[in-house]
Amino acid sequence: MKTNLLIILSLLLAATTSQAQPYLVALSKPGKAGIELRWSPMCYEAWQLGLSGGYMIERVAVLRNGKVLDLVERKILTPNPIKVADKSEWEKYENDNYAMVAGGCIFGESEIQQTLNQSLI
Repeated sequence: MKTNLLIILSLLLAATTSQAQPYLVALSKPGKAGIELRWSPMCYEAWQLGLSGGYMIERVAVLRNGKVLDLVERKILTPNPIKVADKSEWEKYENDNYAMVAGGCIFGESEIQQTLNQSLI
C-alpha cells in the first residue's frame, strides 16, 4: 500500500509543470506481474501534454521497513515516455466500453467528441 501511494505521488509530481500546472489522478493495484497503474489527466492542458509528450513513470521511495529514509530514492521506470497507442491497437478492445470511450476521445470518434464539437458551434 505504501509503495502504491509513493508511485501515485510521484506521478502527480512528475506531471506538474511550472507553466500550465497540469495534474493527474492515479490508481494502482497489485497485479500478476507487478503493480498495475491507471492514470488520467484532470484538465485539458494535462490531456494535451500527455497526448503529445507521453508519460514518464518514476518510483520515489521515502520509507523502507516503516522508517523514513535519510535520502529519497528515485528510479525512472520508463526509459522513454509512454505514449498513446496507435489507433489500430485500440481496435482489439472494442468490447471494453472504457477503452472505447478513451479511444474515441483521443481519435475524435466518440459521441463525447461529437457532443463537444456541436456545443462549440
